[in-house]
Amino acid sequence: MSWDFLAGSPFWALVGVIVGSALTTLKDVYLDHRKQSRDGRYAALRLVAIFELYAEACLEVARDDGETVLTENGWDERVPAVDRPLLGTLPQDIDWKALDVDLTYRVLRFPVRIAECERSIQFMFSEVAAPPDYDEGFEERQIRYAELGLEARKLADDLRRTHKLPTEEAEGPIDALGALATGINKAREQRRVTQASATSLFDEKVP
Repeated sequence: MSWDFLAGSPFWALVGVIVGSALTTLKDVYLDHRKQSRDGRYAALRLVAIFELYAEACLEVARDDGETVLTENGWDERVPAVDRPLLGTLPQDIDWKALDVDLTYRVLRFPVRIAECERSIQFMFSEVAAPPDYDEGFEERQIRYAELGLEARKLADDLRRTHKLPTEEAEGPIDALGALATGINKAREQRRVTQASATSLFDEKVP
């Protein structure tokens, strides 16, 4: 077999075209990857700020035991002392496709989680809790916002880790939210046990 064709200029011209095309493709892939990574980090940075601020605001609500005010009817009534937190507007000028898909889903679904929790709080205040203290309503409000705060902080941490942003060393808010949620759940369970015991004793005494 003759290898003379390897010495011909057409062969090496073809090789040059193939190699040049491959290098151009690799360069485009590399540059696109860098752009995706850069856009993803920028998007994550914007979202981290929103969710960390929301977690801080949730902590304030989770600590809110309310305050007593005088109603128009002359009755004392317990009302929230801290307004419900509002999630910052999600940015429209970021490349959502540059973010991790699972994180994008969690971010976009978070307003739904807020709506679910607020419906639960409203139900407890209107259908279960009784004036003037509304104990069950305030417990529900505290626990739900503690949960939302924990979810928001976890989401911010996952955005940081996945998109290689600097980690936040301060763990105060997330520790406080976790402790509050645990304490409220324990108090709620204790009240249920006490109420169940009282109901049982009442039923035993009723002929």
